[in-house]
Parts: sequence; C-alpha cells; structure tokens
Amino acid sequence: MSVEDGKIIRAAAAAAIAERARIATILNHESAKGREALARHFALETDMTASDAVSALAVAPSGYSVQEVELAKGSAEMRRILGK
Repeated sequence: MSVEDGKIIRAAAAAAIAERARIATILNHESAKGREALARHFALETDMTASDAVSALAVAPSGYSVQEVELAKGSAEMRRILGK
C-alpha cells in the first residue's frame, strides 16, 4: 500500500466516523423526542448538519408517532398513484 493509499483510507475512515456522529447527534437529541420520523429523515436522507437538523427539529410540531407519519406518507403516496 502506498502512502497515498493510506491517506485515502484514513480520510474515508474519518468521514465515516464523522457521519456516524452526525446521525447519532440528530437521532439522540432531546428535540427528536416526539419527532422521531422527522429526525430519522434528517439524519439518513439529507446532508443537513447536525446543528441545522436539531434547529429544525426544535421548531417542528411534535406528538405524531412514527407509525402516524409513515401512514400519512403512505396515504399521500396512494393518493398520488390513484390520481386523487
């Protein structure tokens, strides 16, 4: 392995560690309570910083369960498919 290969491997490892930390920060933050589906979306489906995601979670309405959010998403998708 060359020196350059070692640098690439270390950079990739550091990026993976940083991404896991970002995801954990979003999902485990106090603001994620009651907003689990939104937190999961921010953590896994966007490239938002943890700080931006937590700020958005803090002002988002809460009280919907993950199941309610998933059902609503499914209903919206079904309406789109059926053209209603």
